Amino acid sequence: MSHAYPDALPAAPGAEVVVLDGAGVDGRLAPLDLRVGPGVLALLGANGAGKSTLLALMAGRLVPTRGRVWVVGAPARSQAAALARADVPQTVAFPGRARVDELLGVARASRGVGDGAVVDAIARMGLGPLLARRVSRLSGGERQRLALASALMGAPPVWFLDEPAASLDREGLARLAAWVRAHAAAGGTVVVGAHRDEEVAAYAPRRLLRLEAGVVVGDETGSPASSAAGPPASSAAGPPASSAAAASDAASPPASDAAGPQDPTAGVD
Repeated sequence: MSHAYPDALPAAPGAEVVVLDGAGVDGRLAPLDLRVGPGVLALLGANGAGKSTLLALMAGRLVPTRGRVWVVGAPARSQAAALARADVPQTVAFPGRARVDELLGVARASRGVGDGAVVDAIARMGLGPLLARRVSRLSGGERQRLALASALMGAPPVWFLDEPAASLDREGLARLAAWVRAHAAAGGTVVVGAHRDEEVAAYAPRRLLRLEAGVVVGDETGSPASSAAGPPASSAAGPPASSAAAASDAASPPASDAAGPQDPTAGVD
């Protein structure tokens, strides 16, 4: 069944889009009280710090062993929350024989978005030259660009991104960061996990949480001080116009012979 994303987030006290009330997972994430409003919230920490567990709770992929999680005023595992979010875990599996344009067609149909949203997603992630290519012939970074374009297509209000830049090159990170910043500037909410300060700086977050061994050890405003230089200036303009032109013939990619992305498995980070 297709659906369209809501035009606006439900009203919430203090513009709270994501709320955790003592939510945690035994052995993985200590109970946490957290309020997240519009803008970019970055989660920074090493492997095993708890970033993926926290993102999985917010995205409804993981049930807390204690506490509660709310997204846009509804339980995180509810249909209302699902309609309002995009979720990109660390691993997204696609059928190898499917083509890029076919999988984007599946995403378009499932999300109920128009041709313009497809063209925009293709241009933003630079997928124009790859539309006829099978997934089995894509590099790891190209598959990640496809996963991001499929999930963020149509710009649902709330984005949960688990280390999305792990397999991206410099250009890929610049493209993603430009999209994240544009979404936040338009009033959207993004929660993104990262390993390195320079990745976090590229997203220009309003707030940064540092995690260690499942515990929040720092709550800061803005990007890490060590990355004051921020992202490359060229990334601010977003993807080049040539990408949009290359994508213009793929506004309605066929979906009939593609299986679509499989259900992803949440990370254990």
